[in-house]
Amino acid sequence: MGATTVGVIGLGYWGPNLLRNFAENEAAELRWICDADTSRLAAMGHRYPAAQTTTDYRKLLSDAKLDAIAVVTPVATHFQIAKAGLLAGKHLLVEKPLTATESEAEELIDLAERNCSTSIQCASTWGCFRRTSTSFGIWRRTIYRSWIT
Repeated sequence: MGATTVGVIGLGYWGPNLLRNFAENEAAELRWICDADTSRLAAMGHRYPAAQTTTDYRKLLSDAKLDAIAVVTPVATHFQIAKAGLLAGKHLLVEKPLTATESEAEELIDLAERNCSTSIQCASTWGCFRRTSTSFGIWRRTIYRSWIT
């Protein structure tokens, strides 16, 4: 199995750390960088020139070669982006909290469980991880070694 192709949406506090970890991890291929701030996007695009850049997260969703998306945006946007990602068949790593409300979180978990080919993980603290599909291993293989470094 080849490297997991990954896109990162959000370049606030955690985004640049994830970019670095994915770029340095042999099990991952950093394919996309996305942020609304064009100056931050340009800076990270310069640092990781092999990755495509965009201000529109929907471009990541339409990329058939992209396996997984890390959502590192303000919590108010988590549900919309994560739901769209699951519907597009992408594996997701969502920064905590998963969503703004419990009902949104349950909807995402139900959607991931119904679609056994995708998984959704909540990250930042190990205690927040929840297995939601048979594809849990994709994130563990890709992130486990680099997430804490």
